[in-house]
Amino acid sequence: MEEDYQVFSEDIKKKIIAFGISYKWRDSCVNDLISWEVCKKDNPYFGFYQCSDIQKAWEKCEIEREKKIISTPYFRQVPEEKRRLSF
Repeated sequence: MEEDYQVFSEDIKKKIIAFGISYKWRDSCVNDLISWEVCKKDNPYFGFYQCSDIQKAWEKCEIEREKKIISTPYFRQVPEEKRRLSF
């Protein structure tokens, strides 16, 4: 999608490299992912509880992004009969 190919600022690029975020996650939701990583770094012992809202925001962003991708006219739906595995 077009917003996934955005140009990141130097500050964002440094944070991406510092946190070791792979290319797989460098999409339009990378700002939420960086916020979550910063929160986990700042709260090493209780980050799971204190950062859960940020994590949920990132997951919601990823889900909405996937929904946009699936709703594009270029995405080919797999027929139901081909979805099932036959052994």
